[in-house]
Amino acid sequence: MVFKIKSILEKTLKKIFSIKKLFKSTQFALNGLKIVYKNEVAFRQECFILFFSILITFFINVSKVEKILMIGSIVFILIIEIINTAIEKVVNRIGTEKNILSGEAKDISASAVFVSILLACFIWFIILF
Repeated sequence: MVFKIKSILEKTLKKIFSIKKLFKSTQFALNGLKIVYKNEVAFRQECFILFFSILITFFINVSKVEKILMIGSIVFILIIEIINTAIEKVVNRIGTEKNILSGEAKDISASAVFVSILLACFIWFIILF
């Protein structure tokens, strides 16, 4: 009985911690980043801002925690932009005809990007001034 439980546990752990699944998941994630970067001008602009924000934090006298907050706030914008793009693609997949709910879904996801930008501006302003 104990040997059978051990065998079942080993099989379950192999399924959970499969290197092959991890590799495939990583490929899917990188493909998603490639798609967003290729198709979304806003995402490319935010990547550009992230690059310069990282450079800026090396030349200003702030603590490590403040640097993490400053860079993290820009990364947060990228994350929200990715989610926004995914929502827009799903809505577009459902149908191209005008629909109030589809428009609202797109507007709401765009507002999440806007709020994340406001948050980043607030964090940078508080730290710098």
